[in-house]
Amino acid sequence: MSPEDTSEFLRLLSVCERRLLAFFLSATGRIASADDLMQETRLKLWDQFSKFERGTDFTSWAFAIARYEVLGHRRRVGRQEMLLSGDALERVEAKLLEGDVTSSERIAALQECVEGLPREHRNLIERRYMAEASIVTIATEMNRTANSLHQMLWRLRRALTKCVTSKLRMQ
Repeated sequence: MSPEDTSEFLRLLSVCERRLLAFFLSATGRIASADDLMQETRLKLWDQFSKFERGTDFTSWAFAIARYEVLGHRRRVGRQEMLLSGDALERVEAKLLEGDVTSSERIAALQECVEGLPREHRNLIERRYMAEASIVTIATEMNRTANSLHQMLWRLRRALTKCVTSKLRMQ
């Protein structure tokens, strides 16, 4: 590829890269897995860039490739990392493609919502998603079953989603 093609690719990728990463994080719930999927997708996008039709929507094209990367990841790891159903993941993708709210606004709202949680719930969220501790490990530490912990995390994610949505609507 020419230097102009490389420059164009990097410019187009930079516009949608954060939304792709958010999509992968929504799909897996794990930072390491989202980063791996992002890297695989960057390579795939680069390899296929010559097939991209200039003048069309690069972000939509990138998300189409990203969707296939998530499906491949889902086949490789099974459902153990997948937080969302296929339908829910499509809704997340649609919202990310809208790009109506900047990532920084969404992150700020999420931080406010997490800070509003009781300490025990905040610690659980941090342990699971920041430290990437396994469900089994956390359940053992808390003297709970893995299933009950899955349910608790699901309820917390749902509450955080509602909180973030509410905060963003008020802006």
